[in-house]
Amino acid sequence: MILRQPATDPADRRRRDHGFRAPPTAGIPGALVAFAVLAGLDAAVVVAVWPTLARPLWYDEAWRAYHISAYHIGVGTGSFDTLRTANAPLSLGWLAVEKLAVAVGGNTEKILRVPQIISLIALSLVTYTLGRWWLSRPAATIVAGLLTINGGLLVYGMQLKSYLPEATCAVAAVYLWLHARRAADSGGSPWRAQLGMAGCVVMTVTSLFVLVPLLLVDVVDAGRALRAHRLRPARVVGSALVGVVGSLHLALFVLPQSYLTTNPYWRNFFITRDNAVAQLRSAGWELPRDAFTAAMTRPDGQFGSPFTGSPLLTDPDHRLHVCVVAGALLCWTIGVYAAARDRAGRALLVTLGGALLLIAVAAARGQWPIGFVRANLFILPLLYVIAGIGASALISLAWSRIRQACRSRRWWRSVVVIPAAAVLLATAMTATLAVTAVSAQRIRQIRASADSPLLLGDMRELVATGERTARPGDVQIVIPGRWDERQWYKAQQYYVSYYDGYPAPTAPTTPVTEMNTLVLPPLGWAASIPPFLAARPDAGALYLVTYNLVFPDSLRALDSTLAGLGWCPDGSGRRSWPLTGQITRFVRCPLSTAGPAA
Repeated sequence: MILRQPATDPADRRRRDHGFRAPPTAGIPGALVAFAVLAGLDAAVVVAVWPTLARPLWYDEAWRAYHISAYHIGVGTGSFDTLRTANAPLSLGWLAVEKLAVAVGGNTEKILRVPQIISLIALSLVTYTLGRWWLSRPAATIVAGLLTINGGLLVYGMQLKSYLPEATCAVAAVYLWLHARRAADSGGSPWRAQLGMAGCVVMTVTSLFVLVPLLLVDVVDAGRALRAHRLRPARVVGSALVGVVGSLHLALFVLPQSYLTTNPYWRNFFITRDNAVAQLRSAGWELPRDAFTAAMTRPDGQFGSPFTGSPLLTDPDHRLHVCVVAGALLCWTIGVYAAARDRAGRALLVTLGGALLLIAVAAARGQWPIGFVRANLFILPLLYVIAGIGASALISLAWSRIRQACRSRRWWRSVVVIPAAAVLLATAMTATLAVTAVSAQRIRQIRASADSPLLLGDMRELVATGERTARPGDVQIVIPGRWDERQWYKAQQYYVSYYDGYPAPTAPTTPVTEMNTLVLPPLGWAASIPPFLAARPDAGALYLVTYNLVFPDSLRALDSTLAGLGWCPDGSGRRSWPLTGQITRFVRCPLSTAGPAA
């Protein structure tokens, strides 16, 4: 497979030469201008959504912060067990980057989100670089810029989650593979690019969805070369290295994190014999409908997740949405046709098609969700690049037909061709403007929704309230209100044990120890509380932490149970926060009001 170099200007895109000569030096200033434009756009986006980057962690972020903090990378540490209950699989590379950020800047929300900000910048630059294989500088800059302001990537990617690194590594993996093939076919060394590909599969779990189809292309080409006695060992060894590294990372680090496969949260997004047709049909329709416009993916997010109940959950203006969907279908259709005429383009199509196929296979095995869900946002850059190829080809075709018709001596050709070409030109430009308008609208909605209450979003304040009055020997009872109580307790554990962002205390603080903490399910707690308290007769105070999902009747029953055991609420020791819960400080009841001993 021979792959041409990235075009350096529009004339290069039209030339027949598919050699591998380096781009001329004169093109470097143009690339720097494009990078500067994209970096400026990234900075503007970060400023626009800054309120969401500075707020406390909510549940979905806090459990990741807990695992990042609690897990110690090393052999024989015994701490891998902390990852076995991760709500979603974490990659070793992303975990290491987050731990490095914490080691350098401290364990706070802003520092934990710094890798996502860096990934946003890297995503726009790498997408531009990949787009230059087929697009002019202005077109590649527009594609990368539109991807940077995609609503879904900004909603999910700017949280403490790995979605932006996954999208970045997906683009980087494709570019590195193309670069490795170009280097090998021109007699150079592909090793640096292949080492980069190996880094991608360790950095993010989803890189395998992108690289497996490309590695299979390497295998097929190696078989052909072997039969023709033209096999190049360096290419085969490098591809094998990438495959081995990815397989080891998957088998030894990712697959043991099996909590998600047994949790019912994603069950409706797996493929079964009964729903296969409906799931595939739904997934196929969601791509054009949501890829450029959606800010919230399915499932919509549990109660209290960021932006739930805000306009981000709704479709954009109907007219804008129609323009975007029609433009997406047209640009993708033409983009597939245009990309298929070029070997590098065919590799891009194999990547996207293979990734979608692997997602479907994993969904059939109950290991990965199918459809336009946040776990699959990593395919967005590939969809944007293909749409950019289609839009660029459409505009070039329409513009060339208009110029030819203007020079033609046949008047009827101008009458027929110019209006038709103008319609195609207007369609592509209208779709581009519509995507821009929707993305700008989403950014305004993100900023406006930054102050809304979040599920466990005030856990930092709840923990700080308890620590200000806790003393050595105090005890704590935590009732998250869900059967997977230990999963929910991770948010509190993070802020108790690892968080560095509290202000300097005016007096010594002593958090309640794990040994003196009892975490209970929503029901059946009455039998567990008496022996727990009886084993700690010297406790000075008891802190009852109930999350927002504990119903008022249960709270009254808890107060009654504790009163019967000799514990009464401290007069000023109860505080509550919406969607997080409440903390109540109990002290020993006066002898005249204490209940019978248990």
